[in-house]
Amino acid sequence: IFRRKWSRICNKQTISKTMSKPEGSSPSKSVVVLDNEKCNSLYRVLIRLQPKVEQDMLSSAYIRCFFETVGCDHISNFSDQREDYRAKLGDDLLGRILNFEDTPSDEMRASQAVMLCTDLHERRLISSLNWTSWIQHYTVNKVEKTLASLMIISTGYAGMHYVFNTFRKFKENRLKK
Repeated sequence: IFRRKWSRICNKQTISKTMSKPEGSSPSKSVVVLDNEKCNSLYRVLIRLQPKVEQDMLSSAYIRCFFETVGCDHISNFSDQREDYRAKLGDDLLGRILNFEDTPSDEMRASQAVMLCTDLHERRLISSLNWTSWIQHYTVNKVEKTLASLMIISTGYAGMHYVFNTFRKFKENRLKK
């Protein structure tokens, strides 16, 4: 389900429409300017994908999605962040990734680049959100995770407390005999 939903947002057709060739060559296609709603959606997707890149998602897919921000430079200019990826990967590898022609060794290099750049870019992505998405990110996404963690800790503490009390009562009953 996740991959299907993500593929609608970051797909080959959209990337080929929005991505120009790497620096030093002329752009093959003109940049499609996305409206504010689509840009905000793209920023939210990128923020949600960051933890998934470390777990089970391909880093090259994240990079392709990140390079779709070209169409959103009128809202928040991510050209410096895209240059970070370009510098770490090189024009040839980046071109293969953006054209869906990457190999497993390319994926390993992409993973390294994403690992180094993701945290640096997260603040910028969050600051690019509109105010309703920003509030949702901090209230729903962050607080929900914090509350879930607190519930796990409190449940664990209550369970351990119950076990210790049961063991103490068992020990007291055994000593009475």
